[in-house]
This record gives sequence, C-alpha cells and structure tokens, in this order.
Amino acid sequence: MSSTQILSVGESILEVLKYICLNPLLYIALFLIFWENYRQVQTERQLFCIRITRIGKPLLVRQLKSIAIGVIITAALLYLGCSVTQGELFWFIACSMLFSIAQLRWMNSISSISLLMILTWILKNIPNLTLRGWMKPLLDFQSSSWMIIVSALALSQIILFLWTGSEEVSPTILRGKRGRSIGGFFLQISSMIPIAIWTPGLIWNLNEKTAPFYLLKNTLSVGVLGIPLLIGQSYRAGSTPPSQFKKLNILLSFIQFIVAGFAVYMSVAVHKDFMIPISAAIIFLSMEGLFFHFRYKEKRRDAIITPISSGARILHTLRGSLAREIGLATGETILQVNQMPVRNEYELHFAIDANPAYVKFQIVDIQGEVRMIGKPIYSGERHQLGLLILSEEDINVTEEKRAFGLFMSLFSKRKKIIDITDHQKDKSEEIVRTSY
Repeated sequence: MSSTQILSVGESILEVLKYICLNPLLYIALFLIFWENYRQVQTERQLFCIRITRIGKPLLVRQLKSIAIGVIITAALLYLGCSVTQGELFWFIACSMLFSIAQLRWMNSISSISLLMILTWILKNIPNLTLRGWMKPLLDFQSSSWMIIVSALALSQIILFLWTGSEEVSPTILRGKRGRSIGGFFLQISSMIPIAIWTPGLIWNLNEKTAPFYLLKNTLSVGVLGIPLLIGQSYRAGSTPPSQFKKLNILLSFIQFIVAGFAVYMSVAVHKDFMIPISAAIIFLSMEGLFFHFRYKEKRRDAIITPISSGARILHTLRGSLAREIGLATGETILQVNQMPVRNEYELHFAIDANPAYVKFQIVDIQGEVRMIGKPIYSGERHQLGLLILSEEDINVTEEKRAFGLFMSLFSKRKKIIDITDHQKDKSEEIVRTSY
C-alpha cells in the first residue's frame, strides 16, 4: 500500500471512531446495561446480604466479544458494499430514542430498525407526499442495506446467547400468585456491537472495474460511518427457567436471520422491494409475540422454586462454592443432612456442624427423584457452603413484577414487607409496603 492509501485507511478509522463516540445511543445503552445490573446487585444485598451478580469483568468480557463480532460484521458489510447516508443514520438514532420512550425494549436495534423500515414504507406509499430538508432521507432509505444489518444482528444475537453460561444467572425473590414469596431468576444478555459501513463521501474513489462491492452500484466515491448497535434481552421470572428463555430467543433470532436474508435476496436479486416491509413487520411482530408469550406463560405456570415446610429448598449455589463442588443445584430440596432433618438454613448449618469431618445430603431433585450425595469436609469448609435457601419466614423484601424484554426489569418495584405480630394478624391493612 502506498502512503496515500495508508493515510486514507487511518482517516477512515478515525471517522468511524468519531461517529461511534458521538452517537448518544452508545452512552444511553451502556448506562442502561450497567444500571440494570447495578440494580440487581442492590436487590441481592437487600435480599441475601451478599452480592452475587458481577458487573465489571463479565460486562467487559462480553463487550470485547461484541467488538470482535462487530469487526467480522464490518468486514462482511464492506465487502457486500452496504451503504447508508448520514441522514439515514440521524433518523435511526432519533427513532431508536423515540421508540424507546414508548417501550424501552424497542431500543434493541433489531426492533428499532424494523419499525423504521415499516415507517418509511408507509411514508413512501402516501400519495403526493413530498418531504424536504432533514425529512427527505425518510423517503430515500436504502432498505436493503439496513435489512442486511438486521440479519447480521440476529446472527450476532444467537452467538451472544450461546456464549452466555448458567453462571450469569442470578437469583431473586418474587411475589407469587397467592401472595407468597417464591424464588426467581434474573438474566441480562445485552451488549453494544460497533460496526462500520460505507456512506457516500470523498475518501475512497471507486470505479466500476476495481470496485468489488455488489450493492454500491454506480457510486464513485464513498466514506465510512461508525454505528453502535444494541442487541440482547433480559428477564426476571419465576416460572420460566433460564435455559428455556435462551432456547426460545435463539430460535427467534434464527428465524429473524432467515427472514431478513430472504427479504434482501428478493429485493436485490429479484427486485421485489415489497418484501422489505413485510419482513420487517414479521421480525418486529415475532419479537413482540415472544414477549407476550413469556408474560402469558408466566401467569399460567406454577413457580419452579417455592418454599416448603418439609425441607430446605435451594434457591442458588454460589460459584466456586462447596455446594457446587458437591453437586447441589438450584431448585433441589435438601431433606436431611447427616441423617438429621432440615427445614431452614439454621437447621442446615446445625446439621453440618454435627459432623465436622463428613457431610451427607439426602436430596430431592427437580424431577422428584431422591438421591444421596456426600463429601469429606475440611476445617473451615463447612463455613463456605455457598448455599442460598428459600425460606419464607426470612424474606422481608420481594420483587413485585416479572419482566421480559431488554431493560424491562428496570420497571420492577422492590417492596418491603414488615412482619405482623400475633394480635395484628386479623388486620391486613397493618401490612406496610414501602416502594423503593
């Protein structure tokens, strides 16, 4: 490469970084990702007096992985010759922020781009509509390029869900159907993916013989734009296991990838542009359909983890703890420890202390099967069991609302319930609930 070409590449990289850093969506999304996790940490400290959710390293690792995905997507978009204008980028930012005001989960770039495609199609089909100035890009949207971006984001979302392990699931306490406290799950899988894409400009001069870019058509000069895109989902529920939540989202993202790819093929190869708004509507409605499916199932299903009087129900096992080493799992019930029946955390630790050299558990797993597990323990290990037990008598703070969709758990309200003495039990109004 000549010095002029190297200078052009450097200028392009700086241009991409400039557009990404000046995009307000980047900072809003990163703040909401951090705030949702921070709020979960505060809930854990109130419920369990310890912090379970890790914010720093997991979020940093996930973001670095997302940057790597963004580099791969950028290479594909540049090779295909996808391009957007600065006006289109402006409307993407504006509409993403407006849509998020209506529903915060619509800040997901797949949803916001799909809604934007539907909006531009409606405007294009209004008779005698003329838009000028900063409104004109709404009529000139390069829908094929944006739909390719949607397809790439759907594939990225699949990778992001596959990368997320069970260690990132955190416990919480929810209000059950009959007013009882039940165990719940919190999981946030979201990240920012930065990409670069062509835009009409004056940095690179192309001609039809040397340009390998399929979608640039007769464009003779192009620049580059940087766009930060938000993907992911989060949920807080008591009847939907995290594994099912992940599987359904992976299936949905795969369907979106196929639908978006088919729309691009029909638009570019067959010149059937009407498939773009149809596919955008299918993609958006599928995401909303999954949202309402989770809400409906959460209301109809019984909770997975409920407190019982015949044993100690496991709400969560801490990473790297003795409980995980032994093989205890969330949702299982401890009936006996060292042949002593246990019903709460106090009796559990009392039974372990009864035999300082060995611990033997009688467990009922989620399928209802009884099994025995045991392990020699060393001095100090019994104090590092790492179990969270669901005991209704010990709970004074609950999460009132379940949540599905990106950042939707931010709308859950923590409520404190002050215990009622014996002479107050006939007065339900004596229950004091303080909203945070």
